[in-house]
Formats: sequence, structure tokens, C-alpha cells
Amino acid sequence: MYVAPIAVHNKDGDIKQVWMMLERNGTHLISLDATEPTAVAEAESFAAVNDIVLAAAPRLVGDIVLLPVDMKRTDFNLFYTWREVPPGTVPSKEVWRSFVWLSDSLGVNSFLNETVIAGQDHTVFSVLTAYLKEFQ
Repeated sequence: MYVAPIAVHNKDGDIKQVWMMLERNGTHLISLDATEPTAVAEAESFAAVNDIVLAAAPRLVGDIVLLPVDMKRTDFNLFYTWREVPPGTVPSKEVWRSFVWLSDSLGVNSFLNETVIAGQDHTVFSVLTAYLKEFQ
């Protein structure tokens, strides 16, 4: 199982800045040692321990618990961002990594399908598509 804390900032009607917390210096979804019956509770515990305030109840989609982060009540200064931690940094860190999501008919967002974040199973595109379907 994985947990995906995600915060969405609407820049305007067509552009969203999406922040996803990832482990291993921003290259992998965060692993969650839980099975389906306890995954949501474990994800809520992860959020509480890390001072992440949720905007809504978490949702389990496949093998990922999606955590909608309240951007106004979560202090992002307590965390590393992807730009602060160069690749190869040891020990690796959990970081907020920023992506741009467009409301477009040209399929520009599908370029995020090339950024794999969990083995071959999940990409940034697949996770953000699932998140936006559930919460937007």
C-alpha cells in the first residue's frame, strides 16, 4: 500500500499547481505498512504524525490512500521541497514535489505518465488523475 498526500493550488481556471509528498528524495510514493482494512486509518495516522492537516477524509483507490491536504492549515515550511534535496542525498528524504496540471484537451498532462513513482505500477499522471477524479 501507498499513501499520497496531495495539495492542489488553483493558479487560475485552467492551471493547477499540485504538490505531492514523495519519499526517496521525491522519486517514489510513500510506502505504507498496512493492508486494505487498516490502510485509511494508517494514512490518517501518518498525516497526524507529520502535522499534515487534511481537507477531507482520505480515500483508498486501488493500492493508494489519497490524502487531500489543506494548504491553508498545513505549515509547508516544516518540510523539505524537491528543489532543496539534490538527487543522491543520503539519507533520502520525504519531500513535497510540485507538478503543473492543465485543464487541456491536447493531452499535455499525459507527459506526466513518464514520471514513474512506484515500480511500474504508478506514474504522476495516474495518481493525479485518480486524485482529481475523487476530490475535484
